[in-house]
Amino acid sequence: GLPGSAQGCNQGGWPARWAGTPSRRASEVAMRFPPDFLDDIRGRVRLADVVGRKVQLKKRGREYLGLCPFHREKTPSFTVNEEKGFFHCFGCGAHGDAIEFAMRAQGLSFPEAVERLAAEAGLHLPAPSPEAQAQARRQQSLQVVVEAACVWFQRQLSGPAGRHARDYLKGRAVDPETVAHFRIGYAPDSRSALRAALLAGGGSPSREAPSRDGPSREGGGGARFSEEDLIAAGLLIMPEGGGATYDRFRGRI
Repeated sequence: GLPGSAQGCNQGGWPARWAGTPSRRASEVAMRFPPDFLDDIRGRVRLADVVGRKVQLKKRGREYLGLCPFHREKTPSFTVNEEKGFFHCFGCGAHGDAIEFAMRAQGLSFPEAVERLAAEAGLHLPAPSPEAQAQARRQQSLQVVVEAACVWFQRQLSGPAGRHARDYLKGRAVDPETVAHFRIGYAPDSRSALRAALLAGGGSPSREAPSRDGPSREGGGGARFSEEDLIAAGLLIMPEGGGATYDRFRGRI
């Protein structure tokens, strides 16, 4: 197979977009809901009460037992542990806290579930701190960096450098529709190709976001990122002994 291709796949077998990519959704949640606020909700809202609105629970020792609301079953395998603050289904593997249950059972987004349970607990939603806002802005900036890299990798796959990678995908019965859907790309076997492209403004021309250093736009092309941006996004490696940075992903899908 193509060197490095296995390392670029997720658990489902498809080449992953970017493991560990900063999520705009996650940054917005962190900005709006600090961890101590979420812990306060979990401490004030009884999990058994939240679950009990959807599931008929029976007390069994220190836990509650009922039929899982997330899959069909005749024998109860769904447990609620109030002391530890989580539910778990031994049938389908569903697991989480009160917020997760509200999301799954009521089809809510994370912010919607938090807001609903906060109101139930009599808590006012916190104003985002300056530190959280700054962190969220930085994460959003890194998301733009990764998006530019994704677009560049997609272009490499469809260009001359990606001929062998395309042949490999074709041999694995990965059709063009799947490639487009999962935004599969190719990193050429070069230590500096991505670095040179993004530092020169070779990313997507349609995305902008604030950055600590600020991705700049010169000459009407794509956003030009700093080397620090690329390192922070996990796209470049800084040698421990010093020297020039180099591309993390090389010769792989």
